[in-house]
Amino acid sequence: MLLSVPQRYKKALAQFVRLPPASMRAFSRSVKQSQPGVSMTGLAEQVADSNPSLDRGSVSDILRMYASLYLKYHTDSDCPISEIADGLVSAAKEHLGKSTDSEIIDWTLIKRSMLEILGSDKVLGLTAKAHELNFENDQRLCPDSCRIISELRPIFTSNPSKEPAALVVHHVMKIGYHTDSNEIKRFFVTLDGRDIKYLQTLLKRAQEKENSLRRLAKKTGVPLFETAGDAC
Repeated sequence: MLLSVPQRYKKALAQFVRLPPASMRAFSRSVKQSQPGVSMTGLAEQVADSNPSLDRGSVSDILRMYASLYLKYHTDSDCPISEIADGLVSAAKEHLGKSTDSEIIDWTLIKRSMLEILGSDKVLGLTAKAHELNFENDQRLCPDSCRIISELRPIFTSNPSKEPAALVVHHVMKIGYHTDSNEIKRFFVTLDGRDIKYLQTLLKRAQEKENSLRRLAKKTGVPLFETAGDAC
């Protein structure tokens, strides 16, 4: 099949095919043995912990590449895993070209490893789908970039040289969020005491809803993935 690897993942593809044979076998084995979750970061951490000799950033990039291709070609286009693996091998050969190491790479091992990773429906597949579902909105909260600044602001009479005639409590809430391109943006909202109480009411109600839904999920017996998002 004609498979297109996005430019941002071509480096990850090259990193994967250049893994030493023992590292490649360990990589694919640790993917199959990992626990699925809602975050690709969580899966990458499990695989990296099982392969301390590998760069953690490279592990994350490689897994995100596989997740992206799994969703695009297997989930959305119903393409067999074997065809995706064939397409990936062809894309890797084209990307490496006539480089020195392309002649000594074990392409049979690489395809077998690709099949194992892409075929791990209950780990890579579930995590990729859960991650996409959890982060399908264009804006995702970035907790590290959120805060509320509170201060007293003076109110003066017509003569500013005199003591303030009154004071007012002023709050500014800064909200940071990730865009779909993972850029962090921020906006600011002015709050007063009534706004804070209202937000507390909304958050309390949301927590009560979550507790109710968790109890319902427990009755079904279906595993519930925790939605701790990727770090900011």
